[in-house]
Amino acid sequence: MADVDLTAGKEFIQPEQLNKLLAQLEDKYAKTRAAAARELGSVFNPEAVPALERAIKDEVKEVWSASLRSLAEIGSKSAVSALIAALEDPRPEVRAEAARHLGMIRAVRAAKPIEEALKNENNAHAKLEMIEALGRLQDESTLPILAHFLTDKDPAICWSATWAIGMVGRATGDKRAIEMLRLLEKHRNRRIQHEAVTALRLIGSKQI
Repeated sequence: MADVDLTAGKEFIQPEQLNKLLAQLEDKYAKTRAAAARELGSVFNPEAVPALERAIKDEVKEVWSASLRSLAEIGSKSAVSALIAALEDPRPEVRAEAARHLGMIRAVRAAKPIEEALKNENNAHAKLEMIEALGRLQDESTLPILAHFLTDKDPAICWSATWAIGMVGRATGDKRAIEMLRLLEKHRNRRIQHEAVTALRLIGSKQI
């Protein structure tokens, strides 16, 4: 399944309006930069992508967070590429948000980059977002790395991996996902056990 270009059918703003917002994105005041970043997401113009990608480097969270969100809202191929590049940002909170947005917009070509980022990720929150993004992307090729996190010492990460495997299993019917979930039906953590049982039930009902 290919990425969906979210810009299709959208009406772009006039060049002078776009240029005004791009200039505001470099304003000395953070609130002005953040407002411009948010507004650029609503105009759906891929020409804003390079400036938004640069704004991810902003030190102010309100600015870089709005820039990531706007890239996801634009959803063009170049915007997805910018979000994928942000998976390598030195700040874990940026990596986490980038992964979340890639999952939410179902950017299927991000599955492999997220998987690679996850292999080297040390931050717990970023791990959670990457795992859940893989679940939303529903790519069966990511099942092995998701299985790896089923034995993580952090119950939250283990639960997220269980949920993600369930999402992949429901979408693909992959037997590996079903086998992984069955091994968790008697997990010592009740929340993980419940998630596995629920996922198996949903997979089963879909196959009937």
